[in-house]
Amino acid sequence: MPVNRLTSKFWIDAYSKRLEAAAIPVFVIKKGDDKAGAIFIRVSNLSGQAILFSQTCDPNGRKVWFELANGTDHEIESAITRQIQFDPDLWVLEVEEKNGRHLLDEISKE
Repeated sequence: MPVNRLTSKFWIDAYSKRLEAAAIPVFVIKKGDDKAGAIFIRVSNLSGQAILFSQTCDPNGRKVWFELANGTDHEIESAITRQIQFDPDLWVLEVEEKNGRHLLDEISKE
């Protein structure tokens, strides 16, 4: 039986609306494949530091977010550039919130 999965574009649209409802700015930095592009989320605290999140599957096959990189804006940009070289179809979103809120922990629990 085929598994229905959300498209990347649909997930990004829903996540963006959720952030907007919480008054957290989000921007699409790089548009990827609408259907199946990997999604990377850069969370900037607006003081020169950022965290880069990606998805993986847990042992039960459920998608969860994990911290791929943590460091200066320059270090995170370098990590993103390396990922794009490996997968040019990926999406990059930037969440800008001084306290580092991103709501990914809430989404992983659903």
